[in-house]
Amino acid sequence: MIFLFIAYQIIQIILFPVFLIILFVRKLQGKSSIGNIWKRLGFVPKTNNSNVVWIHAVSVGEVLSVQSLINKIKNKPLRYKSLRDSLRVNGQQPFVSSDLRSKLYREMNNTIVYLTVGTLTGKKIAEEKLNADYVSYLPFDFLPTMLLAYNRIKPTSLIIVEADFWPNLIMLSKLKKIPAYVINARMKKKSAKKYMRIKFFFKPLLNIFKTIFVQSEFDKTMFEKLIWRKGGGTVPFALKKREYAKKQYEKLLGHSTGRTAGGADIRVLGDLKAYNVLKKYEAAHSCNRSQSLDTSPFAKASGDTRDDPPNPQQHNSKNNFTLLVGSLHPGELDVYLNLFKHLTKKYSEKNLKLILAPRHFHWKNELIRKVKDSGYKIDVLDENNSYNRSRSLDTSPFAKASGDTRDDPPDFCSPHSAEIVLILTLGTLFDLYKEADIYFLGGTFVPIGGHNLLEPAVWEITTIVGPYHENCHVIVDELKKCNGILVAKDYQDLTLKTEKIIKNKSDNFGPNARNWLIQEAGKVKRELGSFINNF
Repeated sequence: MIFLFIAYQIIQIILFPVFLIILFVRKLQGKSSIGNIWKRLGFVPKTNNSNVVWIHAVSVGEVLSVQSLINKIKNKPLRYKSLRDSLRVNGQQPFVSSDLRSKLYREMNNTIVYLTVGTLTGKKIAEEKLNADYVSYLPFDFLPTMLLAYNRIKPTSLIIVEADFWPNLIMLSKLKKIPAYVINARMKKKSAKKYMRIKFFFKPLLNIFKTIFVQSEFDKTMFEKLIWRKGGGTVPFALKKREYAKKQYEKLLGHSTGRTAGGADIRVLGDLKAYNVLKKYEAAHSCNRSQSLDTSPFAKASGDTRDDPPNPQQHNSKNNFTLLVGSLHPGELDVYLNLFKHLTKKYSEKNLKLILAPRHFHWKNELIRKVKDSGYKIDVLDENNSYNRSRSLDTSPFAKASGDTRDDPPDFCSPHSAEIVLILTLGTLFDLYKEADIYFLGGTFVPIGGHNLLEPAVWEITTIVGPYHENCHVIVDELKKCNGILVAKDYQDLTLKTEKIIKNKSDNFGPNARNWLIQEAGKVKRELGSFINNF
């Protein structure tokens, strides 16, 4: 690791002028995506706590995925031995009332969670949604800035979310003897090839971590190849000897050391986002339930047969049939408009509706123009979180006849409501799944790779993805095994599969996907609990 450390510092010194030029150009362009410059230089807020967990999550997706992890760390129960030892006086343990013991118990659990992020939106979401004690930008990965950050944060452990591997951040944890972990790690097929080309660099870097928690068996295999296996071959003989020696040592100790012979311990956690999505769904229904999250889906995953939450597909009793396209990209808009045009002609009696939720809003003018040109009645939920009625139903004879002048959301059940609704606000999509009968994952009919498949699964929505789903291929493969998703090869196949679902509305794809999600979330809960208890 010493060679890697020195080499990395030399490379940074050589490239430092390039870095300054990039910052200068960004300044001229008016871009401020680096955030607070002083925090980027290492002047992050100080801590004086003796137990600080430093978590780094680069952007919004990673930030939201650690909600449950932060809550569990903050509420981590102390071990009885720690409390018992704290009450000893001169080697003797005096009598202490249960009330005082509980008070001491709470005061001792003073873990500080320090979250760093890499983007402006990530910081904004973290401050709004998470229970972290500190939220700051990650300093630039130069040795002086990182050393300053370590001295100000004073972490006792480091957790990196997914795959934002900054060498100085990681190597300094080794030099300072701070245990480091990766959680919710994954590796795309394309990324794996790139990592393998510079294996000489990543192998010593990743072996610094005590444990790498990956999302799937596929990810575990990829990380094992990168860390200590020879290009997909067998384990080297010398490594087998070390593994045998480790097992003998563990047998002598009577417990696992939590390490593999090759360095980092690689364990399958499951997708942490599955746990969070299920909790989010349960929170949305908490006002209608007498049971908490831990007494239904997670309990069900462990064999509990108590009452389940309300049926997510109760909306299916309505007379219309709604198609929802989430995370839509520009190149695939015509695919879904043509599909909708074909279906409305063939199934006019179904009162079909289409909801379009784009991934990004930079092309919203093009989106609105194209949808208006299609000739359908449309409604627009704009970025100000109010309905833009000027180009919607308020100008139609139906609205005038009914005297509808309110800024209410579209009535999907009404045969006279808008046929296409455009969603141009953040944070709205999750609440729209209950309106949908079929969900189409955006970014899968253009070479983007797809996005989140967990949210439609928790709502039991039948989901169709296109041929480009490499970003979520692991989840797609798992859902295919349990008959919980449909994969369309092209537009013709998409049309056939959609028509089949419209004809047979009582398919089991949605329930099968939800059952898989419940099992995945239960697995994450168990592994996460084990990790926190031994943290």
